[in-house]
Amino acid sequence: MDALPDWVRPGASFRHDFGPGNIHSGRKFHIRGIVDGLAVIREWWKHKQRWNYTVEGPDYFSAYGGRIKVSK
Repeated sequence: MDALPDWVRPGASFRHDFGPGNIHSGRKFHIRGIVDGLAVIREWWKHKQRWNYTVEGPDYFSAYGGRIKVSK
């Protein structure tokens, strides 16, 4: 099984670039924790005024790695 990238740690943030002209580009995600080798990620949903949480594994980061821009 693959491991999460080194930068995926609680407190890290990243933006997702879905390509030019895509309205979803630039969405900001926050790593909230690591559970059983999976990253717990949250994103603010402005239209619903709430946080949306997802759990993603190493495959997510390898598939979208070229589109992820880590925030500093």
